[in-house]
Amino acid sequence: MEKTRRYEIDWIRVLAFDLLIFYHVGMFFVPWDWHIKNNESIEWLKYPMFFLSQWRIPLLFLVSGMGTFYALRSKNVKEFAKERLYRLGLPLLVGILLITRPQIYIEHIDKGIAEASFWKDYVLSFQHLYPEGFFAFNHLWFLPYLLIMSLISAPFFLSWKKNPRTWLLSWKFWVERNPYALYLAALPVLVFEWILKPYFPVNYAFKDDWYSMGFYGTMYVAGFVFCWMDSSFWSAIAKMRKASLPLALLLFSLLSIDRSKDFLPFWGDAVLHVLNLWAWIFCLLAWAAHYLNRDSAFLKYRNEVVYPYYLFHQTILILLAFCMQAWKIDPLVKFAFLLASTFGLTALLVHLLKGIPFIRPFIGLKKKRD
Repeated sequence: MEKTRRYEIDWIRVLAFDLLIFYHVGMFFVPWDWHIKNNESIEWLKYPMFFLSQWRIPLLFLVSGMGTFYALRSKNVKEFAKERLYRLGLPLLVGILLITRPQIYIEHIDKGIAEASFWKDYVLSFQHLYPEGFFAFNHLWFLPYLLIMSLISAPFFLSWKKNPRTWLLSWKFWVERNPYALYLAALPVLVFEWILKPYFPVNYAFKDDWYSMGFYGTMYVAGFVFCWMDSSFWSAIAKMRKASLPLALLLFSLLSIDRSKDFLPFWGDAVLHVLNLWAWIFCLLAWAAHYLNRDSAFLKYRNEVVYPYYLFHQTILILLAFCMQAWKIDPLVKFAFLLASTFGLTALLVHLLKGIPFIRPFIGLKKKRD
């Protein structure tokens, strides 16, 4: 197989993590529970936040599955597992020990449960569980989930590549004849929506989070399968492109109405939620493939640093937000300033750290080649 790179996947990955920073800044201002909150909410901000929440995280797992397909072209299971433990496990450990700790301390201060000093709070917190205590993924929960999915799925993925299963070949056959057969990916997601979601609420803490593991695991597997389909998938996406945005807008409109009026039963709400999710993902992939399948120096740089951006941004955000919490200025001005400051300081910190060879592996960067 010719090793061609799909640059739109890199662009989507970068833009999706940029939206993650926007979303986390927004969480400081919307009337939803978060680590700390602004002294005044921005009520209308919850609407674009709701829109993003429908597909943002599933898209990240889908793109991660796509990345796994390309990584397994040149690695066996042992090599892949070693690389995943190195690239995901090491930064996760550093994140838990160092990066998320200032966030937890600020949250403790805000809730009135912090010890007198950061160091004392850090040491004593080993005796308890989060939020009063130590062990917390916070925004880094994506890493352990992705690590487990990667290690479990790799043997199956390699087996499928060497000996494609009948269901894979049949699905590819259907997609080649009708691009909307891609929506069959909604079926396993619906199973988790109907069977697991009512009994296992999302908690992002592994324990009893079976719905999240199944839901996001399905998105991860779908990303791999779509890249395995290769030209069949991208041709189908292209055929759906012009109709994709109207369809996605229609489904999101119906979902928004249902959210406010609650006119659908549980099973119907789940169907609408899943179809809306896939409609937006296919829409984004189709338009990205049309316009963004091209390389650039900017893309190369951002694609390299997107991982450490993800690692550091929320700690920088919470430190800045805590300092700005009581500022009596227009909340929209505060939002814009906090967003720009978080992006700017994260970019500066990562740019400085990426030039230090010893630090690179600890923040998710590959070693520099001599």
